[in-house]
Amino acid sequence: MSKKAIVINYHNFHASKGTQLFIDSLIREIHQELPDGSTIKATFSKKDDVVKGMLQVGSYAGPFFAVAASDNLNEVTVRLVDQIRRRIEKWKSKRHDRHGIKTVELKPYYENTEQVGA
Repeated sequence: MSKKAIVINYHNFHASKGTQLFIDSLIREIHQELPDGSTIKATFSKKDDVVKGMLQVGSYAGPFFAVAASDNLNEVTVRLVDQIRRRIEKWKSKRHDRHGIKTVELKPYYENTEQVGA
C-alpha cells in the first residue's frame, strides 16, 4: 500500500497520539475493504466544540463520500467509517448482481419452427 493511498488531515486542532492511532487503524481497516488501488482522504476540522469529518474515497468503482459531525472526534470517525462501509456493501451487492447475469445460460427461442424452403 502506498503512503499516499491514505491521507489524514487535521485542521484547527491537534489530536492526541492515541486518537491519531485509533483513527489511523479504523481508516486502514476500511481501506482493506475497498477495491485495489483505492485512495482515502480524511479531513477533520474543529470549530468551537464541534468536530466535522469528511471521508473521500477514490476507486475504480467510483467515488465514495461521507460527512459527520459531533463533539467527539472518535465518534465522528466511527460514523464516517460506518457510512463508507455501508456504501461499499451496497456497491458489492450491486456488483455481485451484475456479474450474476453473465453466468445465465440463454437458450435461443424461435417463434416459427417451420423450415424455410421445405
